[in-house]
Amino acid sequence: MSELVGQYGNGSLSLKEIAEGQQLSRNYLENLFNAMKVGGLVRSKRGPGGGWQLARPPQEITLTQVLESLEGELGVVDCVDHPDTCKRQAFCPTREIYVEISDAIRGVLDRYTIADLHARQIELEALAPDDLGLEDLCLSASRSNGSS
Repeated sequence: MSELVGQYGNGSLSLKEIAEGQQLSRNYLENLFNAMKVGGLVRSKRGPGGGWQLARPPQEITLTQVLESLEGELGVVDCVDHPDTCKRQAFCPTREIYVEISDAIRGVLDRYTIADLHARQIELEALAPDDLGLEDLCLSASRSNGSS
């Protein structure tokens, strides 16, 4: 999505361009983009100058919308989004907690758009040392956090 935000208003990007820019598999991206197309977040255009573009302005696409189009409903357990799936839901004390957790997750994700995320990416990239590629910076950060 970040690649599309950067291109917004200037035409489409091919999956190949997006894959290279994000260092991701083209097949993986094809699955993601098809799901986001069904979710109304992106659209594709065939032919010369074709490719993928945002279906609406990046300031109008929340992170909740992106995740829901890719992952489905964000409830931490099924009974949050589908209370009728459990006969005990009316008197289940843990369901109340799961509803609160799910609401908190949605609340955070609703506060941010893909435009916000893209702007933050630009800010962080500007902080990267010139002699250190972003890939090296990510590897360095994961090593310092103890991850591999």
